[in-house]
Amino acid sequence: MAEIPCAWCGRTRTVSLDNLSHTYMQTRFSQDIVRGTLTCAFCQKHTLFEMTGNDATYLPGQLYQEDLEPNVPESAREAFEDALKAMLGSCYRGTVALCRSAIEEALDAQYVPGNNLFEKASKAKGTILRDIEFSHADGARVLGRDALHKGKPVSMSEAELAIIITVQLLNHIAERPPYPASQSGPTSN
Repeated sequence: MAEIPCAWCGRTRTVSLDNLSHTYMQTRFSQDIVRGTLTCAFCQKHTLFEMTGNDATYLPGQLYQEDLEPNVPESAREAFEDALKAMLGSCYRGTVALCRSAIEEALDAQYVPGNNLFEKASKAKGTILRDIEFSHADGARVLGRDALHKGKPVSMSEAELAIIITVQLLNHIAERPPYPASQSGPTSN
């Protein structure tokens, strides 16, 4: 049995393999691995988890959501939380696509102009994004594009890396001042 804490209110629920149904299961080294979403009976919010045998081995609601700075925009935070749900459901193509979306949402919140992530990241380079952050944003763009539009498979390790890089990018973008208005182009009144 494992104690799964709600990532939102902290209440715990005892979970064992005996009382789980409709979850993703796989076997690794003769141990069942269960991934799922616990809906808290008290606050009705969702906490993602993984169990190996009867031990909680992965609680991304606590490992990653708490890693986001409080000033990360809500739209980017929501896309990121959906990316976590996709990853836990072993939907790795969806994970990288939603990471790409979260990064674009964060740049939108900083008023960076552009019609897509490439345009926004290019405009933000040198102001909001340093070279390394631009490289990471462009990598997320390419990985998400290839997964969505070219049907390329995405491995679990690529999805995990996308999650980690997205946390770093969202925090970095959120701590930067908004895109300079003088560089955003003409405005109409």
